[in-house]
Amino acid sequence: VFAIAPLGPIGGQLLAGFHILWIVLAASLTKVRGGATLTGIIKGFVETILPNHLGPFVFLMSLVEGVVIELAFLQLKGFNRIAILAFAGLSSASNIFVLQAFRLLPNNLPFSIYAVMYVVSFVSGILFGGYLGLKIISGVQPHSNRI
Repeated sequence: VFAIAPLGPIGGQLLAGFHILWIVLAASLTKVRGGATLTGIIKGFVETILPNHLGPFVFLMSLVEGVVIELAFLQLKGFNRIAILAFAGLSSASNIFVLQAFRLLPNNLPFSIYAVMYVVSFVSGILFGGYLGLKIISGVQPHSNRI
C-alpha cells in the first residue's frame, strides 16, 4: 500500500484535503443541519463500493470527516472563515486517527512519522478542503453574504 505513495505514508496525506472539499462545499452551500454528515456518509458509501485499499474502513473515515465538519457548523451558528479552515484541517487529519485506531498503519513507524502525517494532512485540509472550498463558494455565490 505505502509503496505506491511517493513519500511513503506521508505522501498519502499530501492531497487528503481534497476529500474534505466536497463535505465543506455541501455543508456551506446547503446550510442544512446534518448536511456535512450526510455528505460524509454518501461519500463513504461511494468510496466503499469503488475499488480501494482500505475496504469498508473508508466508509468510517468519510463518516468521521463529515461529523468533524458538522461540528464546525454547529459551533459556528453562521460562517467564520478561520473556524472553517481549522475544522477542515482537523477533518482531514481525522483519517489518520481512524487508520491508527483500527491498526491499518504499521505499528513500527516512529512517532515523528505519525506527527508529520498529522501535520501534512491538517495543512492539506486547510488548503484543499477549507481554502479552496471557500474560494469555490464565493465564486458560486458572488452576490450573497460572503464567507
